[in-house]
Amino acid sequence: MHDDSVIIVNDGVGMDIVARILYGQRFKANLNGTDFTPYLFRESARPLRIFLLGGRPEIVEKAARHASRTLEQVVAGFCDGYTGMADSTDMVGMINQSGADVVLVALGNPLQEEWILNHRNALDAGVVTGVGALFDFWADAKPRAPRWIQKIRMEWFYRLCLEPRRLMRRYTLDILVFFVDCIKYRKQAGAARGPVEKELPSAQEDFDVSEQLHKDGA
Repeated sequence: MHDDSVIIVNDGVGMDIVARILYGQRFKANLNGTDFTPYLFRESARPLRIFLLGGRPEIVEKAARHASRTLEQVVAGFCDGYTGMADSTDMVGMINQSGADVVLVALGNPLQEEWILNHRNALDAGVVTGVGALFDFWADAKPRAPRWIQKIRMEWFYRLCLEPRRLMRRYTLDILVFFVDCIKYRKQAGAARGPVEKELPSAQEDFDVSEQLHKDGA
């Protein structure tokens, strides 16, 4: 993960909590893929060629249609995360042959991150990013939280209420383990180098797009 070509962005309220623990302040914007991806497309000087990977067959097809018709991007190709991926003998070759500029990977956490890290060096696309439930939102298969819930940073709870069996562990045990690891890191860093500097990474300034993200909607 210590690679300049890999960018880990702050997606979710959990990252805000950790930022307060480590730096005493929150991030300026929540860079979840659902909001940031349309922003990336809108800010591009030209329509981007995109490849959609993951989701159920009917979902990724509808998501591709949304990307083409609503977001006005060029869909270079798509493949579902079930039989499509299982039947493909050369997924990387298929994506490269499509000439995609951006590859959107929706395999769920942590499978999508593992797939990206394992294959990114073989891909020709300039951007390969995990987008979680984005295809479900684009396909209208799952509702997005109302804007007021997003603004108070409770979208995670909204999703938990909709999918308790799938998300309960993520938003309870997994997040607690993450917080404990971050607190341990803070103590270790403080012991090794003195007090942890109370300043968020400067890269955050490059991603200060909260106003634009709210304009895009979901």
